[in-house]
Amino acid sequence: MRSAEDFYQGATPEDILHAQEAIRWADHLLIVYPLWQGHFPALFHAFFEQTFWPGFAVESSNGGMPKKLLRGKPARVAVTMGMPALFYRWYYGAQVRRYEFDSLELLK
Repeated sequence: MRSAEDFYQGATPEDILHAQEAIRWADHLLIVYPLWQGHFPALFHAFFEQTFWPGFAVESSNGGMPKKLLRGKPARVAVTMGMPALFYRWYYGAQVRRYEFDSLELLK
């Protein structure tokens, strides 16, 4: 996506369509990424932003609560990093968080 127009009206890239189909097929998701300056890499962020789009992860609704299309699909997240976890928690003030597709929100 190179413009706002692509974001809202562009065609979904073929690679993203393949990823969405694999996610629909999977019984369980394992998401693994490297920690990069305290966060996930920008390319990974872009992938998630395009993959979990309305119509795939949620059903858009006008004014009401959207229907959650991935409800009940379990997922685990593994983060790799080049520093001890204790230092990471101390330096970034990080808390362990868990993402659940049932609620589509971060839970503390």
